[in-house]
Amino acid sequence: MAAAAAVVALIGGGIALDQTLNDDGGTQQPQLTAADRVLQDPDARHVHKEFPGGATATVVSSEAEGKAVLVTSKMPPAPDGKVYELWLQKDGVMVPAGLMPGKADQTVLLSGDPGGATAVGITVEPVGGSDKPTSAPIALFPLEAGGTAGACVVGGGGAGLWSPPL
Repeated sequence: MAAAAAVVALIGGGIALDQTLNDDGGTQQPQLTAADRVLQDPDARHVHKEFPGGATATVVSSEAEGKAVLVTSKMPPAPDGKVYELWLQKDGVMVPAGLMPGKADQTVLLSGDPGGATAVGITVEPVGGSDKPTSAPIALFPLEAGGTAGACVVGGGGAGLWSPPL
């Protein structure tokens, strides 16, 4: 009788364990991050830029998600004591949109809604960032209709920052 109870308990435990495993991973869809939702939006606007030295950056802006993402590849680090800061240009004013981590290949979700923004900019700022840009953007990605065919590099000498470090 005790052996039968042990078998019933073992089988019941196996069923409960199987149910728990299915509830935790088998029946739930994985949650997408905000960046993933922007990148998967079929109506998102893409603005791509290639820089000297092989670095690339793409801004993806989703009206449906109310978010924008910057995807970089082979991006050289900011100069010592500096950081790359992201901006949304709204009504001619640059609004802080986050700091870029010091990695060459990354996907960064910009803070703030890009709705109404005319561009996304990247500047070189002191570590910790700035409330307002302290230099001209080294890259400006137009978001306006008809302005997404490419991006431009602006500011004197800024393009040299995109060269690979020696």
